[in-house]
This record gives sequence, C-alpha cells and structure tokens, in this order.
Amino acid sequence: MIEALATVRREWTSACLASNLIGVQAAVVGGLGITALGTSFLQEGMRILEPSEKLPTLPSTEVAVMGDDVRTQHLVQPLVSLLTEGLMSGTRLT
Repeated sequence: MIEALATVRREWTSACLASNLIGVQAAVVGGLGITALGTSFLQEGMRILEPSEKLPTLPSTEVAVMGDDVRTQHLVQPLVSLLTEGLMSGTRLT
C-alpha cells in the first residue's frame, strides 16, 4: 500500500498503529483513516472506496501455507480450503 502511494506521489500520514487486524478495523470504523484489506475483512461501518477516489491500484498479493508434515495434514488441509474459498469468493472468512 505504501509503495503504491509512493509511485503516484500521494502524500499520506500514519494515523494509527495497531498490532492486530481488530485494531486496524476499529481505527477505520472510528474514522481515523483508510487501509488495504481483503473484502472478507470488511466490518460494519467500513466501505470499499470507489476508483474515482483517486487511489493507486494495489499489486496482487500471495498467501502461502508451508508445511508437509503428514501428522498435521488433517489440520492444514481444512485451513487451506477455507482460505482458498474465502479469498477467491470475496466472502467473509468465519
């Protein structure tokens, strides 16, 4: 997000630092600013900004789950399925 803003020479200021997603969401809902999150992380009181609001396009991102321990595969596979379905469909991850 910061690199994308720098490429278009868009000035910005950090209004809040949070150590977790809930803190970021609370700051946005509280009107402290904007952030870049997947649509599955939208909370009540948040909205998706329109392209007309002149923000740069963000680059694609990648999510990786690493590990091949057969003993934990029964735990990892449902997580991978949840992430894949949720991120591809844009629905909430619950």
